[in-house]
Amino acid sequence: MRLASRSRPRRELPGSRTPEDTSGPPSPKNRLRLREPGQRLACALTLMRAQSRVSQRVLADRMRIDPSCVSRILSGERDASWQHVLAICALCNGDSALMKPLWEMAANLQPTGDPTSYLHTYLRALRYAAGSPSTETILASTQNTIAAADLCQALEGPGTPTWLVVCTITNALWGLPDLTLPLWRSATVCMETSLPAEAFG
Repeated sequence: MRLASRSRPRRELPGSRTPEDTSGPPSPKNRLRLREPGQRLACALTLMRAQSRVSQRVLADRMRIDPSCVSRILSGERDASWQHVLAICALCNGDSALMKPLWEMAANLQPTGDPTSYLHTYLRALRYAAGSPSTETILASTQNTIAAADLCQALEGPGTPTWLVVCTITNALWGLPDLTLPLWRSATVCMETSLPAEAFG
């Protein structure tokens, strides 16, 4: 059975809701907004700040910007510059390399670096933005339509799994498949061109 024909709703992941959405299930419009790249970046930065226990006021003081500006960046109401992201990562002891694909997607910039590694990093960043759910939670949210080995390959390698696997994982982690598809295509082309001639017979 094709994934698209399944009618059972997927289980929600941690980090897939914003504070104002706690009164009930998000509307289709809100669900789409939560999947937008700017919101994924905002979720990741908000989780990073919460885990570090650095207050927004301290962030604002150290970044030398108004506290309301920090609040809008963390809520996704204001676009974050790369310098903002680097500052938040530095002050909250976060991983800027993990945030870079989320920021580049939010800023509508071309991906940089090795395409295969970039895809893995982007999917790991989506996982982080979703609250770092366990393997079991992610698989359950896909109704176990993919295997744990597929998830591991998508997140860590080696190589690149099929588009169906990557698309399913992207949806489970509240990303947009339309944004992931070009990354997957680039990774697939890179993998094919790096194979020795003997691999093609």
